[in-house]
This record gives sequence, structure tokens and C-alpha cells, in this order.
Amino acid sequence: MVSGFIVAMVLTWIYPDDIRALGSLTGGIVGIVVNLAVYLGAAMLVKTDDVEKARVAEMFRSGEDRRWRKRRADPGRFTRRANYKALAEESREKRQPDLQPPRLAPRMRSMA
Repeated sequence: MVSGFIVAMVLTWIYPDDIRALGSLTGGIVGIVVNLAVYLGAAMLVKTDDVEKARVAEMFRSGEDRRWRKRRADPGRFTRRANYKALAEESREKRQPDLQPPRLAPRMRSMA
């Protein structure tokens, strides 16, 4: 991130609007490309060991277990239709039945 930020900062200082030689790209876009190159290079050079892979796999497995436990406890809670029904019921409860829309005067009714 630091390398891309520095590249973007320097290029923006030199070329305030855009870099015509690069097809009018801005310094920020070039900085993002530098960030991507550094990230991909680090991903290829830095290898993870089996202990780290097992730790990450366990972390994802524990998150999945929690999600499925909640879903099994109340399966209808996680569907869109159930959420829409719950929202509709809440809005019906909040609505005040004694409020009526304003009535038009007799003269206005004939115009409508």
C-alpha cells in the first residue's frame, strides 16, 4: 500500500491532471497497478506453512458451524420472504387505524 501511495503522490505532483504518455491515466490508477504488482509478487514469493493453512481452515470452519447452527434453529429467519413478512407485520402494527386520508371538498371531487 505504501509503494502505491508514494507512486501516486509523486506522479500527481509531477502530472496534476493526467499522464498523457499512459493514455491519460491518473497517478492514482498507476499507484493501484503498482499495489497490485507488489501484492501479486509477495503472494508468489511468500509461502504459507501447513500450520497457518490449518489455522485459517479452522477459522472458516468455526464460522460456518455457527451460521448453520443459527439456520437450523430457526430456518425461516434467514429467508427473504420471512423477512418481508416480518417487516409488513411490524408496519401494520405501527400504523394507526384512526387516521383517514383527507377528504376532498365536493367541488374538488367533481373535478377529479
